[in-house]
Amino acid sequence: MLASLGPPLLLVAYGVFKAQETWHSPALWVGFLAGACAAVAAAPFELMMARLTGVPPSMFGSPNPMHAVIGGYLVAALPEELLKLTALLLTMLMIDERRLRSLLMVSVAVAMGFAGLENVLYLLQAGTSWQSVALLRGGSAVPIHGVCGLMMGALVLGTIANDVDRGFGLVMALLVPVALHGTYDAVIMLGDPAARGWKTPVVVMAMLGGGLLAVSLANAAVVAAGRAGDSAEGAAWLGGMLRWVVKRAARFYLGLLLVPVLASRFNPTTLWEAAFLAVLPAVLTLDVLFANGGREPVPVLRPRMS
Repeated sequence: MLASLGPPLLLVAYGVFKAQETWHSPALWVGFLAGACAAVAAAPFELMMARLTGVPPSMFGSPNPMHAVIGGYLVAALPEELLKLTALLLTMLMIDERRLRSLLMVSVAVAMGFAGLENVLYLLQAGTSWQSVALLRGGSAVPIHGVCGLMMGALVLGTIANDVDRGFGLVMALLVPVALHGTYDAVIMLGDPAARGWKTPVVVMAMLGGGLLAVSLANAAVVAAGRAGDSAEGAAWLGGMLRWVVKRAARFYLGLLLVPVLASRFNPTTLWEAAFLAVLPAVLTLDVLFANGGREPVPVLRPRMS
């Protein structure tokens, strides 16, 4: 259970820090549970898409690139991101949350509720090889869900704060995460032996680009929320504690990845595999440690005295 839920909870901590919120926010845990419910609902939707496209799960891992593209984008990414966006919007409708930047926290929480339940199911099915499955999912699949959630929340927040057309904003909040999620899944699903040499570098580059884009969108959305008069009355003390935790967790995790790299004498294949597990955790950690993280002073709107 620790291996299943530990990485998602670390990403939840990132979302709390980014929104400068608190752990006892009702929206956080309602979003987390809504994300878990979305993971349950995803199975029938994915089966429906598999029937419509003619690419069932048995074809995942096929050497046919078209099967991988359809499976990655239409069967897996589109239903999952659509359900997460629905869960995010329903959570924000149910909870009386007046701080715009809380959208970032709730969106990441929804994504981590989804990823957390997926992790539990995957690890229960892994049997005695659960350790390797936990490492692979903790370093790649969970951060991918988290980055997609960060993108989604940032685009919804930016749409509201910048008064962009709501329909266009929601479409972008769906399609941008689908693009990253689908690319990741499609490359992973491609079973062509000839693709082994380039699959991992392509996924690493996609993850790096997606992580940098998500962080940039989130930082821009936080600034836009401040300009719109969003209050920054979060738990200021929490920032230092989370930075302390994330910094040490990142050092420990990256230190573990250095062991096989050093043991392989910097073999290129091992280097790419280590990058596959480290690139997104490193991007998010660097954002917490060095970016403003939403901690710039934000004016608080006050009612005028008559």
